[in-house]
Amino acid sequence: MNFVKRAALSLVARRAKTALLLGIFLVICTLLLGGFLLQGATSRQEAEAQRRIGVDVTVRGEGLTLATADAGLRPAGGAVQPAAARGGQAVGPHAAHLRGAEAG
Repeated sequence: MNFVKRAALSLVARRAKTALLLGIFLVICTLLLGGFLLQGATSRQEAEAQRRIGVDVTVRGEGLTLATADAGLRPAGGAVQPAAARGGQAVGPHAAHLRGAEAG
């Protein structure tokens, strides 16, 4: 009996184990491909942010939410103020860190 025929008979004889292994394989492949898609989307968004802002940008997700990302940047009217309109000063949760980097 050749190898391929023996493998096919083994798969047919052990249907439950074959289905379980196939399901696990599909889940792992789906998660892996999803990770690659997220990585590509993140790099495209970072490149777009660099193009729009015109400076080097490092995107970190440490505690970043919409509330902390917009903290101190929106006046009462809701429009985002550019840095020049704020006197060029950093504002928000990391402002002290940024001001320290500018001074040193």
